[in-house]
Amino acid sequence: AFGSPAQLAQGEETYHAYCAMCHETSYGNRGLFPDLRVSPMINTAESFRGVVLEGALQPRGMASFRDRLDENEVESIRAYLTQRAHELKASTP
Repeated sequence: AFGSPAQLAQGEETYHAYCAMCHETSYGNRGLFPDLRVSPMINTAESFRGVVLEGALQPRGMASFRDRLDENEVESIRAYLTQRAHELKASTP
């Protein structure tokens, strides 16, 4: 886990504005899109940035957010997701 409280708060806000609609099962997703808490893409900044900004998974349906997010916002989302991943792991027997 990493990130300052301010970075985590920004990540949470940005995640809910841009990512949650597709990646949270509490919305309309119903498991159609990956749960980003368990995605290996959150393990490195380069991988996550490659998907979110550079469009590495566009052929598989993941849009690039290059025109809406900057690198700092993307890294704050990754920090937030990493924190949530650790919380999920801690709550799983």
